[in-house]
Amino acid sequence: MSDSPTINPARRGDASTPQGVRASRRTRRAAYGNIRETRPGRFQARYTGPDKKRRPVGTFDTYDAAAAALAKVLADVHRGTYREPETGEIALGEYAPRWLAIRELKDTTRSRYDDLLRRWILTPLDVPGTARQIDLSTYPLRSISHGVVSEWYAALKVATAKSAEEWLARGPGPSEAQHVRAWARQNGRPVKESGRMPTALWEAWRAADSPPAAEAPEKSAAVTGRTQAARAYALLRTICGDAVRDRLLDANPCTIRRAAKTSPAERVIPAGSVVDMIAAACRGSSERYRAAVIVSAWSGLRASELFALRRQDVERTRSGGVRLRVRQALVDVTGKPLAFGPPKSDVGKRPVHLPPDARS
Repeated sequence: MSDSPTINPARRGDASTPQGVRASRRTRRAAYGNIRETRPGRFQARYTGPDKKRRPVGTFDTYDAAAAALAKVLADVHRGTYREPETGEIALGEYAPRWLAIRELKDTTRSRYDDLLRRWILTPLDVPGTARQIDLSTYPLRSISHGVVSEWYAALKVATAKSAEEWLARGPGPSEAQHVRAWARQNGRPVKESGRMPTALWEAWRAADSPPAAEAPEKSAAVTGRTQAARAYALLRTICGDAVRDRLLDANPCTIRRAAKTSPAERVIPAGSVVDMIAAACRGSSERYRAAVIVSAWSGLRASELFALRRQDVERTRSGGVRLRVRQALVDVTGKPLAFGPPKSDVGKRPVHLPPDARS
């Protein structure tokens, strides 16, 4: 059975005006649509969609052209692939925040996605080789094509690389948090070695004209911006994938090969003597971190998991080793106090065994 609408065959006559269509205007019905002559030599195709709304397909120079366009729309209706013309008109700048708001995400993931959207996806970026910018937030979803994504991705790589260069160009220096800690210690204010600092302490440091720290750790020259670009692209691909499932897009336009791939630096496992040397350096106020150094070296736990361990999570085994029960992690979200939450994934809740040597 054909998906095309039922149209009576035309008799001989003018190729542009089928037989049976008189000079006076008249309407022919075809399945769920119809074709009418609006004026001599002009034919309008209309149809009724699944939502019972009447819509025009368009106006054409010949009856056959109008019938072909109508047949295509009705075939989509019969196949279940039809979508209303209005869908896809929503701009990415409206859809993406809505997508983020209703999606079930952990606080840390939501914060990271919000930062990627704000910095790289829903902001104008300079297109390399031109004097113009591309702003994906203004694009209706259905107008985001592979070409648009490719142009944005080219601009994204340049923007993230430039951001990394500017960060490195500021020279080897401590972060603002390190500045605040140094200033607090110099002024006799109580401050922890690590972790989130009180808002009042930050405000006091800024009120003192943000004095710099005396010493500065080296910045990593490995920062290139490629990871930020890959993460932003992966997020856009995920959002467009959900737009396809919402039938706002026919296909995902994010098809650039390896654009979401990251190449993390190789992790170097320190030798036992190095671990012992670092642990031995933890004296005085840093003594409490000695156990953290040893456990970190032998377990491979994430920092958020390591510093969320409690006494009840540590057990001795019959073989003389130690078993850790990872049940929670520290959650650090910008603008919120440090809190405990579940591990990064469901499989993150796990036992971790340490050898007897780790007890030293």
